Amino acid sequence: MPADRPAARPDVDNVTKACLDALTGALWKDDRQVQRLTVERLAGGDPGIVLAVRPATADDGDGGRTALAHLLARVDGL
Repeated sequence: MPADRPAARPDVDNVTKACLDALTGALWKDDRQVQRLTVERLAGGDPGIVLAVRPATADDGDGGRTALAHLLARVDGL
């Protein structure tokens, strides 16, 4: 790539897919479980990704705590 050409930024949908795929098995069994997703590219500032995840339901047969709730409880203690 020529030095005078800026580096291409990936499409926001491709970055989103990579994030969803990376979290499969950690926060959900399949990214088809995601019910709402809001994505935006912010102008300026440092590049980065911010994720906010919350369970859609509190009942997964585990005494009312989802696997995500267990994970968030562990992370909160770090």
